[in-house]
Amino acid sequence: SSFPLKIYWDISPDRLQKYPARVAISVPKRKINKAVDRNLMKRRIRESYRTNKDIIYDPLREKGIKIVMIVMYLSDEFMSYDNLNTGLRELLSKLAVNLV
Repeated sequence: SSFPLKIYWDISPDRLQKYPARVAISVPKRKINKAVDRNLMKRRIRESYRTNKDIIYDPLREKGIKIVMIVMYLSDEFMSYDNLNTGLRELLSKLAVNLV
């Protein structure tokens, strides 16, 4: 894990999956109480993933692997987009190395 995020992943059982990776984003109610703030964090994580998904897509396409993953938010505090983006980029890079 790369604070404030953690990724759980597995190889996809769905052979007809359209994209190399399917992603679910979770911001637990225990960590961020207000729904408005949870949704904002999810939007920030989703945008960070959208801009950095090539880090993971390229190795997956080379290997012909399709995965499913869950990105979980771990911090009790509100994080800026820059911190989330840095953490997600590190996690995706580590995952890409582990796949190879």
